Amino acid sequence: MLCTDYKEDLDLFKKQESAINNLRCHIQEAVSRNYLIYTFRCDTPYDMLVSLKQRVAPTDDARKLQFATQYAKLKMGPQNQNIKIWLQQWEKIYTECRALGIPEVDGDRSVKDFVFAVQSTTPSWSDYWKNEMQRLEWRKEALPMFFDLVEIYQNHYRTNEAQGQQGRVL
Repeated sequence: MLCTDYKEDLDLFKKQESAINNLRCHIQEAVSRNYLIYTFRCDTPYDMLVSLKQRVAPTDDARKLQFATQYAKLKMGPQNQNIKIWLQQWEKIYTECRALGIPEVDGDRSVKDFVFAVQSTTPSWSDYWKNEMQRLEWRKEALPMFFDLVEIYQNHYRTNEAQGQQGRVL
């Protein structure tokens, strides 16, 4: 009976060891050659990933600075950029900034920043929302959520684009 248990445990151990070795190989195959050296002399896949993270991944402070800088660039408006891509970047950068706890997107700041950023592209829409935000704040009502406002803007932009009313083609 003990012999049978031992064989079963040995088979399980060999399967696990094989899976770990396959994982080590997969990590080394997936890593760029420039970073492959950081996977050498690591005993486990976990050690490999920790070593890679220490050498390659930016620190939280670096990521915060990176996303705060990208957010500041978005506030300048779409410039000569495709508006759809610019809006996607707003959503992506906003989400990352929220996840990292960057103060630039706290509260209603991002909603206001977005309204001011679209001023150069659609001044009438921006002016309307500036007035609407003042009215809502005066009445102590909540401003729209960031993603809702972006969706409202996208619909407005698409409608104007479909009607051929967009002054600037981006």
